Amino acid sequence: MITYLKLRWLLNVWLLCCAFLIVLPSILCAEDWPQAQGSNRDNKSTETGLLDKWPKEGPTLLWTFRHSGVGYSGPSVVSDRIYIMGGRNSRAELLSIDAASGRLIWSKPVNEKIFDFEGNSWGAGPRATPTVAGEMIYALAGDGELAAFNVEGELRWQVNMVRDLGGSISIVDAGEPETYGWGYCWSPLVDDNKVICVPGGDRGMIAALDRETGEVIWRSENLTDDATYSSPIKATVDGVDLYIVMTQGGIAGIAAVDGELLWNYKRDRPYSDVVIPTPVYHDQHVYASVGSAGCDLIRLVKQDERSFDVTQVYFSRNMKNELGGFVLHNGHIYGSSSRRGWVCQTFSSGELEWYSKRVTDSLGEGSVAYADGHLYLYAEREADVALSLPRFVSCREGVRRAHPLPKAAGAPALLTDLRRLRPSAHWARRPPRPRPRANVARSSARTPSTCRPAPSATRPPPKATKPPKPTKPQPQQHLQPRSLHRQTCALQEK
Repeated sequence: MITYLKLRWLLNVWLLCCAFLIVLPSILCAEDWPQAQGSNRDNKSTETGLLDKWPKEGPTLLWTFRHSGVGYSGPSVVSDRIYIMGGRNSRAELLSIDAASGRLIWSKPVNEKIFDFEGNSWGAGPRATPTVAGEMIYALAGDGELAAFNVEGELRWQVNMVRDLGGSISIVDAGEPETYGWGYCWSPLVDDNKVICVPGGDRGMIAALDRETGEVIWRSENLTDDATYSSPIKATVDGVDLYIVMTQGGIAGIAAVDGELLWNYKRDRPYSDVVIPTPVYHDQHVYASVGSAGCDLIRLVKQDERSFDVTQVYFSRNMKNELGGFVLHNGHIYGSSSRRGWVCQTFSSGELEWYSKRVTDSLGEGSVAYADGHLYLYAEREADVALSLPRFVSCREGVRRAHPLPKAAGAPALLTDLRRLRPSAHWARRPPRPRPRANVARSSARTPSTCRPAPSATRPPPKATKPPKPTKPQPQQHLQPRSLHRQTCALQEK
């Protein structure tokens, strides 16, 4: 799990935003997608009137922009503009693109050198999605250079996370400079007059900057962890506004008014994987999943204006989301999980409703977004978008139900007639790169899951094996994978 891939996942989600536009007669009529993971950072769009099925060959390609450079930024879509970052001309640049035609309107440098160093085997370039708020755009480069531009491309201010704020990132692999890890890849969060950043370090993991000047308003002096690769979110719990941020050891809540640490949930075992996915908040509960560490649900109860009681509701390995994030819809969590493919998990209990590895073998792991009763699945390593319907239907072929369900209850199952959006047949296949492991000591002890019973001390004698019964050949789904051309933005319509 790596930072660049997190940015790639942000790119995937943002490209899914483009998929939301395919059914609209005009791009300009679509809902804005002004930041990473949408307006509320929950991978959900309020678009309606979307297609239940795509044409056999996919929607018509309107245009393709092939000059965004290297990197793994995702696009922000506001009104008739697309904003995206890329490594071009030996530097990180912010680009403004016309959404209707794909024409480059302007490009501005964020720093003077593309982020890259020996030991970083996961690609060069910017790693975060720009955030658009009002007439301003906030863009973060991999080396921690945060720049604020207006919509016409005029630079208003710049702040470097390391040089100016003393920041540092959790070190997970060898390479220089050590303070940069795999690079800064969280996306800026704009709230009222503040830009919420995650520099990390002894001065405070979280920093609030004035959105007009870049001046420091406050630092989280009681939370001094190194920065992770996860983006912060805002929540209101019992009338208290706070920011929720992932740490290497768990999850923390910071007061929005002054940066005071309100609560800090520390797991029995720190995350042994790179902390990338963005958490989900709902009804005084915070859900998080980090790779092989599994998933946690915690409950927040306000004690007073300055303190909260934090209780673990469950820990489970039913969801091991590495990079693509997840969606909470109607009490269920949808996302991709290591070795299981796509998963539906009950939010309140952590129980596994179903997993659909067989359906998505050719799709692989990926990111997910929701709109108008549809799930949009975007492949990790291929330029494929799958359209699915999370409806209350019977279990279909290829969807593996974790346990029998009462007939009256039903469970949202993934329809197997997936259609793929195939942007271009000539995009070259790129060989997969091996994923580095986090440089963290692993304990031999395992934390048991509360969502499943402990194994019995004694095992029953093995049963006699029977010869397998002949099976009827199953119809093949002709879902041809296509690869992702780095940082290509393609908008499509019906």
